[in-house]
Amino acid sequence: MIAKLSCGAPWLWKKSPALCLGLQFLLGIAFASTKDPFLIFIAILLLLPFVLQKMQARSWICVLSCLLGAIYGHYHNGKVCNISEPINGYAVFSPSSVQLQRSHFHSSYVYKGELQYFSSDEGQTLTQLPCRLYAPSGSDRPLASSSYFLKGVLNRVDSHGADFVPEGAWQKVDNTYSFAEMRFKAKKAFQKFVNNELPNKKVASFLYALCSGEVEDKMMSYEFSKLGLQHILAVSGFHFALIALFIGFIVKKILPEKAALIFLIVSLSLYFFFLGNSPSVFRAWIAITLWALGRLLNKKTSGLNTLGVCLLTELLYSPGCIFHLGFQLSFLCTAAILLCTPITMKWMEGLFPKRSPNELLKLPKPDRIGYLGCCFFRSALAITIAVHIVSIPVCLYYFHTFPLLSLVYNLFFPLLTGLSMFSFMSASLLTFFLPPVSNLLNMVNIEFTSFLMELSSSPPQLLHYSINISILPFWLVLLYLILLLHLFSFFCCRAKS
Repeated sequence: MIAKLSCGAPWLWKKSPALCLGLQFLLGIAFASTKDPFLIFIAILLLLPFVLQKMQARSWICVLSCLLGAIYGHYHNGKVCNISEPINGYAVFSPSSVQLQRSHFHSSYVYKGELQYFSSDEGQTLTQLPCRLYAPSGSDRPLASSSYFLKGVLNRVDSHGADFVPEGAWQKVDNTYSFAEMRFKAKKAFQKFVNNELPNKKVASFLYALCSGEVEDKMMSYEFSKLGLQHILAVSGFHFALIALFIGFIVKKILPEKAALIFLIVSLSLYFFFLGNSPSVFRAWIAITLWALGRLLNKKTSGLNTLGVCLLTELLYSPGCIFHLGFQLSFLCTAAILLCTPITMKWMEGLFPKRSPNELLKLPKPDRIGYLGCCFFRSALAITIAVHIVSIPVCLYYFHTFPLLSLVYNLFFPLLTGLSMFSFMSASLLTFFLPPVSNLLNMVNIEFTSFLMELSSSPPQLLHYSINISILPFWLVLLYLILLLHLFSFFCCRAKS
């Protein structure tokens, strides 16, 4: 079987050498962090098509990438050990973000960042450990503008992250600085603006979450997760593309093309700084920046190769992100859209055949409108199938359940959400020039977005079924994904030949 699928290897390397190297680099880091020998088998399986096609030079380059990943992962993650029970000690904490988290019973500030150094009372030392700290809500909270020296208890969350419970005062470390506090204040100012523009509290909370990636309404988060729509609330490539489209549409009317592209890069970089660094945001920012630079320099960019560059960049910046679910789903779903959608689109053309421009012109106007609707449905169905082919096993591995309504809602909900977000951005811009038009647009958008929120909070109960599985082995999910990569590379190779 692998021998037949191996003809996709030259196509995959030609289209995306960076992706091939990035995958091997990823496996090297994962092996250094987990010491799981099954990852060596996966690396060989990923490399096998190149060997069968007698692509020796490229095979050795991939092997070298895997070895470099293992070395890099060892030196960055080797000092992080498992925490089996709470540990008392001293730490230096560097915050990267702070967020107010509310529940029905209490509210608190969540500081996310890194324990740059931790020394236990027993002499155990940890470095570069992703960590969260909690502080009671109030005006006298510690500012997230510098690193802190803390005494407290380190509790295990998982093998690559922990919660730290401070005991006593937070002592600032001199000559250190963090942008987390500036980012927090900017988001609070933006939230105040959203609340002033949109009197409907639930709609305001929803659109604030779409634009900032911070969800303070836990009930809304729960309702979206029941439908497999939690990715809508997390800022990703979809949100970045929508904002890039909005900015590009405006500046193209004012500036020359190259100046517009430079303005777009600067604007999206500022938006990236506003959001803060998370795996999905980092990937989206790099991808769109590379696309804009390619246009600026008159260079063609490949989607898969750009994804590979994003993967390598993110792994070099933060090798520990491989254990972040946002990182995994962001790259997997983007790869599925780029690699699988062309094939699933061919499948959908069997149900909704394409028509030539001449055939389309001969149709009556109502039929043409119907055909355009079928084209949208065909594209949405192809993308939905491609993404869920990859994401369902991963969701079952982590959450042990998958709502079937996700297949239906993802056909239309992202588009409608995009329209709501686009309307809000348009109204926000018009509020400085034409306040009456802005108010009218916001009123219409409130009604439209309220309808969307009702759809998410009250799904059809007759269709509310889920796939449930108690245990799904990690090795099986990983093997499935690698074989899927070879299979769709083979289909793409055959389609191009």
